[in-house]
Amino acid sequence: MNICIIGSLPKPYGGVSTHCYYLTKELINLGNEVLFLDTKPNKDKKIPEGPQYFAFHQHNIFNLFIYFLIKPVLWKFLFQLIGTLGLSRVKNIQFALSLILSLGKISEKRNIDVIHSHHASIRSLGGFLFSLHHCIPFVITAHGAEVTLEKNWQKEKRLISYLLKKNTHIVTVSNFTGDMLKKRGFQGKLSVIPNGIDTSEFEMDEKEVITIGNRYQVPEDKKRILYLSSFKDWKGPDVFLKSLALLDQPFHGIMIGNDLGYLETCKSLAKELDIADKVNLYTDLPFKDIVAFYRLADVFVFPTKLPSEGFGIVALEAMASNTPVIASRIAAIPEVVRDGFTGLLFEPGNSNELANKINQLLSDTGLYRKLQENGIREIRSSYNWQTIAEQTLNVYQKIK
Repeated sequence: MNICIIGSLPKPYGGVSTHCYYLTKELINLGNEVLFLDTKPNKDKKIPEGPQYFAFHQHNIFNLFIYFLIKPVLWKFLFQLIGTLGLSRVKNIQFALSLILSLGKISEKRNIDVIHSHHASIRSLGGFLFSLHHCIPFVITAHGAEVTLEKNWQKEKRLISYLLKKNTHIVTVSNFTGDMLKKRGFQGKLSVIPNGIDTSEFEMDEKEVITIGNRYQVPEDKKRILYLSSFKDWKGPDVFLKSLALLDQPFHGIMIGNDLGYLETCKSLAKELDIADKVNLYTDLPFKDIVAFYRLADVFVFPTKLPSEGFGIVALEAMASNTPVIASRIAAIPEVVRDGFTGLLFEPGNSNELANKINQLLSDTGLYRKLQENGIREIRSSYNWQTIAEQTLNVYQKIK
């Protein structure tokens, strides 16, 4: 099968882009040809072996005008885009028309059996209109934020509503996101296919783990509690810090993430709680060091307060590193972290309960080992990329 994927590949990391990378890789391993149209091309992209890779470039208005003279069919697409988006969305219309032209060039070189676009967004709208014109089966994977986050929904309601109304089959990464799609008006066929993880990326020689830990002066005589997410209020770093201050045993807190305007607040809070000397905060770490921290940690905490959290792949990464997870009982998280089986859950924002869960886990050896073993087993059985690719191929067969 010749599959055209519209998405982006990692530079070198990223949630949805990593999903696209491994899905592409496994679809090729299963004997398919993948034509990958990267809407965010960059020289540092991590590209798997095998696909025909196409870097998307948006045309300027002058070039589009020339194409309108050469390809009169573009007028049809223009009217459809204006009818869907309105006259004010000039940049979106420009992007979609450029994407349609890119797909046209790809289809001239290779027959396309199915088009698979990631995110219910403007790139999916362009891909969908192209698929309609050329009678090519089309599927979208909705990764979550476009329909679960209210501000995203309100901003792109007109565009996304059109995609939900017109598409007959959508893939989503969690039941939570699927339920939100239905609330937003989707009435077609829904397939839930989760994110996956390559466990080999989180394997590391123990000597190397220790070396990296020593470089960051991670103490060996204290329990190491890890937070790895953005420094942003709704990711719950304040809840994490407050829970550390309540622990009844020696600890070392590790916080890693992109600073989205909340890092200084976290530093101030650590001082206020009198734990600043027990917590290290890092940004922009190389992936290799992040893997080491996952393996160094005794407990991984995912304290998100976001009611639109569509999956929570960091929880899988911790499980793959053999580190037990404690996470918020919110949105799609309970689908990934099964309470008492692959991890522990606490009420979002409740630092007292989180501290109790950390104390419980660190003092109960049997529970600790149970979560480790079940987490690894769950990763291998439900979140491996070959299984995910096979499930995705089944969707392609259905929409053909």
